[in-house]
Amino acid sequence: MLQARGIYPVVFLLLLVQPYSHGHSSGAPILSCNTMSPGHGVGPQTSPPPYRITVSPLSGGSYRVKLEALKDYFVGYLMRPKVSPKLAGATDDFSGTFIDVPSESSILNCGAEKASAVTHTNNSKKKSVEFDWQSPPNFNGTVTFVGTVVHDFKTFWSVQSLPIEPSKSVGSQRSPFSSNNDNQLNAALLSVYEGCGSTKNCVAFPDDCLRSKNCNSAASVQLDSGVYQVEMFARSAKYVAIGFSDDAAMGGDNVAECTDENGKVVPHRSWNERNRKKNKRLDDLTGVSLVNGLIADGTIYCKIHIQPVTYNNDEKFDLNNERFFLLLAAGSKLAENRPGVGFHDLHAVSSKTSYLLSEVGSESSSDSFYNGCSSTKTCFGMPEGCVEKQNCLAVTAVTVQGNRFIFSMQAKGAKYIATGLSDDLHMGEDTVVECVDNGTVQAYQSWNVPNRYDNTRLNPNELEKLSGSVTDNVLRCTVVFDPKNTKSFHYDQMYYLLLAAGTALRPNGIERHNIAAQVSTKQVSLPSEQKTTSFYNGCERTKACFGNTPDCVKTESCTFAVAVSSDFNNKFTFHLMGDRSPAFVAVGLSTDAVMGDDLVFECVQDPQTNQVRSYMSWNRGPSPKYNERLRENYSQLVNGSLIDGKLQCVITVDSPTFNVNGRTFNLVRDKYVLMVAIGSEVTAPGPDSIGNVGYHNLGQAVAGEPRALADVSAIKAASKLLVVLHGSFMVAAWIGLASLGIVLARYYKQTWITGSVFGKDIWFFWHRLLMFSAVILTIAGSVMIYIHSGGFIFGSPGETHMWFGFATVVLALLQPIGAFFRPHPGTSRRSIFNWLHWLAGNSAHILSIVTIFFAVDLTKAELPGWTDFILASFVAYYVIYHLLLSFLGWRSESSGRGSINEIQLKNINPPRNMPPAYEREKDSPYSGARKFLFSLHLLIIAGFCVLLILLIVKAPVT
Repeated sequence: MLQARGIYPVVFLLLLVQPYSHGHSSGAPILSCNTMSPGHGVGPQTSPPPYRITVSPLSGGSYRVKLEALKDYFVGYLMRPKVSPKLAGATDDFSGTFIDVPSESSILNCGAEKASAVTHTNNSKKKSVEFDWQSPPNFNGTVTFVGTVVHDFKTFWSVQSLPIEPSKSVGSQRSPFSSNNDNQLNAALLSVYEGCGSTKNCVAFPDDCLRSKNCNSAASVQLDSGVYQVEMFARSAKYVAIGFSDDAAMGGDNVAECTDENGKVVPHRSWNERNRKKNKRLDDLTGVSLVNGLIADGTIYCKIHIQPVTYNNDEKFDLNNERFFLLLAAGSKLAENRPGVGFHDLHAVSSKTSYLLSEVGSESSSDSFYNGCSSTKTCFGMPEGCVEKQNCLAVTAVTVQGNRFIFSMQAKGAKYIATGLSDDLHMGEDTVVECVDNGTVQAYQSWNVPNRYDNTRLNPNELEKLSGSVTDNVLRCTVVFDPKNTKSFHYDQMYYLLLAAGTALRPNGIERHNIAAQVSTKQVSLPSEQKTTSFYNGCERTKACFGNTPDCVKTESCTFAVAVSSDFNNKFTFHLMGDRSPAFVAVGLSTDAVMGDDLVFECVQDPQTNQVRSYMSWNRGPSPKYNERLRENYSQLVNGSLIDGKLQCVITVDSPTFNVNGRTFNLVRDKYVLMVAIGSEVTAPGPDSIGNVGYHNLGQAVAGEPRALADVSAIKAASKLLVVLHGSFMVAAWIGLASLGIVLARYYKQTWITGSVFGKDIWFFWHRLLMFSAVILTIAGSVMIYIHSGGFIFGSPGETHMWFGFATVVLALLQPIGAFFRPHPGTSRRSIFNWLHWLAGNSAHILSIVTIFFAVDLTKAELPGWTDFILASFVAYYVIYHLLLSFLGWRSESSGRGSINEIQLKNINPPRNMPPAYEREKDSPYSGARKFLFSLHLLIIAGFCVLLILLIVKAPVT
C-alpha cells in the first residue's frame, strides 16, 4: 500500500509535464533564433528533407517565400533569411524583414532585427505556407532562407532555399515602358550575352546573333557556387524555356520554363514527352528556383538556379557529368484549358553540339561533316580509317538529293581539294571536281589528261557551287552536279573515287597534290549507294508516321505511308512511301476527314522519263473531286527513288507559312487531318499542262482527327465504322434477307398451309418481315455512307456504285408503299399490281447485287479482288436454286394437283389492313423437298453473308 502511494507524486509530476511533451505548439521561442533547433532533445534528420523552400521576386525588392511539403505534412517551422556578406554593424548574418505572413504564422524579432524570423502559431498539420519578405535596402549580396521544419516531436529537418541576389533583382511586375525600365531590361539582356563561349555555354536564335547581341531569344548556362545559373529571354513572348536533351531533337527532355502569368514571372519545371513533342507541367520545382525576373516592353527575362542533379519523370539528369544539347524555345501563348505552355511559335533552336556544362565551351568533338557517312552519303577520306575517327586530313562526301549529286569536300591547310571519278585505279581520262581557294573559294570542273598527270578545266563549267569557306585553316566547299546540265557524268556507271589536296595553284589550274592523294579500294555506284533513309527510323520518336493499316508502322509492313517531322527552324519534312510499283503516292492536308479543297504533296514517277519528281497540288471538290497541279511550289524534293517496286520521296517545306488558292497554311500552328493516297496512273506534263495524278485506285488512308504536324505520337486512322456498317447492312439486306423473302413469295405459297403466324399464312408473315427488314437496313446503310462521304460523290470511280445503289433504294422504298395501296383480290387491277410488285422487287434485287459487285473495286472498301469470285458463286448458286424450285413447280403441275403458286381465295373482300387468307386442305406435291431445299438455302445464304461481312469488317485482307 505504501509502495502504491509512492507512485502518486510521480504520476502527478508527469501530468504537469505532459502538456509540454508535444513541443512548442504555439511556435518556436526566441531562444531558437540562434540554434534554429526546436530543443526536443534530438538532432535533425540526415536524410533528404521532404520539404522545400522556394523564393519568387515580387516588386520593390520584396519576395514571396513558400515552404511546402513534397509529401505528407509538417506541424511546425522556424525560418530566417541568411545574408552574405553580413551587413555592417549587424550582430549576426540574418537580416531583412517579413512584411506579410498568414494568420497561422507569427513574426519573431531575432536579436536587433525586427520581424526577421517567422514561426507557426499552432501544431495543426500543414501542406504549405507563404510569406512576403523585404530585402535590406541597398544590399549587395546573396540571401538564403534557412529553416527548421518539424514533422513530429522527434522528427525534424533543416531546409534551405537556393540563394537569391536582391541587388540584381529587376522585379517582375509589368510596368509601362520608361527609360528606367528600358535600362533595367538592357542590363538584364546584356548579362545573358556576357561571357558566352568563354565563361558560359550559350544558345540563341537566330544563328550568329550572339556576337552582335541582337538575338530574338537567348539563354546562357554557367556553373556558379555549385549550382547552374541559367539566364534567358525572349522578345514578344509569353514564355521562354530551356531544355536539356541527349540529342538535338525534342523528346524525353528536362525543361525549365519562365512564364508571363498576369504580369509576373513564374518558374516551372516540365517534361518534354518522348513521342509527342508536348510539355507536361510538373507539380513541384525541386532543384529549380527563380532568382530574378523581368517583364517589360513585351520581353520576358529570367534568371534561375538549377541544382546539378535533378530527377524528371523518373529519369536522372546529371549536369556535372553528362553531355547535353541545349534546347531553347519561346512562344506567344500559354496552353489553354491545361497548365503549361503553348507551341513554340516564335523561336525554337538547338545548340549545334552537346555540352558538358561543367566545362565552359566544352563542345562535342564530333564534326558535323561526318554525320550520315555510310548511311545517307558516301564518304571517302585520307588517311585510311579517318572517316570513322572523324579526323581526316582531306575528305569528300557524295550525297544524292532527288536527281542532284552533291559533293562536299574539306581539307586542312590546303589551297585546293579535288575529287575525281575514274573507271580504273589510275589517274587519267577522269572527271574531276575542284574546290579552290584563290582569295575566294571557287568550284571548277576539270578533265584529268591521260599520261600527263595534268588537269584541264572545262568550259562551260557544269558545276553549281552551293557554299565555300576557309575557317580555322580548313578549306570547305559544296558543289552540285545536276543531270539537266551535266553531259560528262554518267549516273548509271560505277566509279573509283580519287581524292587529292595540295597547297599550290597555277593560273587556270592546280598543281600537284602535295598534301593528300588517295584512291578508293572499290568502285561505287553512287545512285545505288544512296538509298532513301529507312522509312520507319524514328517513327513515334522524332517523326509522326501514318500508314494504310492500324499496326503497319509498328510491324514495318505498310503498303503505303507518310512520315512527318520538323526541326527547330520549323522546316517540315514529308517522307512518302508506296509499295507495289505505284505511279504516285501523295499526302493531303485537310481540315476535315473528307477530300475536297485540300493541299496535296505528290511523289510521282514521271511517265516520260521514269524519274521521281515531287509536286504540290490542290484537291478540288467536293464534287467532282480531282487534283490540280499548282504552278507555285513551296516544297523541294530532297530524295526520291523507285527501288524494287517501292516508290519513296523525301520532300521538305522550308517555310511553314504560305498561301495557296486564297488560303493560308501554317504548318506550325494549325492542325490538319493527314490523308494518304496511292494510285497507278498519272498524266504526263504537256505544252499546256503540268500533268496530274489519277484516282487513288491502289488505296487511301485517312487520319482519325486533326493534329499538329509536330506531334510525333502514333496517329490513329479515321473510324471506318460507317463504311463497315454500310457494307454489312447491304450484304445482310440483299444477299441475305431479300434472297430468302423473294423465294418464299415465289415458291412457298402452297407450303405450310395448315400453319399460321399471328393469323397470317407462314409464307406471307416471313416474306413481309424479311423484306421490310431489308428495306430498313437499306435505308440505314444509305444514310451512313452519305454521312461518311459528306454527300453524293461525282466524278470518281465510286459514282457508278452510287447511282446503282440509289436506284436500288428507290425501288426498295416503292415496294412497301405500293403494297399499302394494292387493289383487292379479284379486281381487274390486282394482276397488274402483282406483276409490278414482282418486277420492282426482282429488279431491286438484281440491281443490289450489281451494286455490290461495283463496291469490290472501291478504295474505301479495301476488299480483295477474289471477293468477285464469292459474289459470282452466290449468283450461280441462287440461279441454280431457282431452277430447282421451278422444276419442282413443273412436277407439281404435271401431277394434276395444281401449281405450287396457285391459290384459292377464302375471303374475297378482306379488310384492307389484313392480308388475304388462303385455304387448301394440304400442301401441294413435293412440299417436303421444298422444305428441305429451303433449310439448305437458309444455311447457304447465311454462310455467304457471314463470309462477306467478315471480309468487310476485317478489310484489308491479304
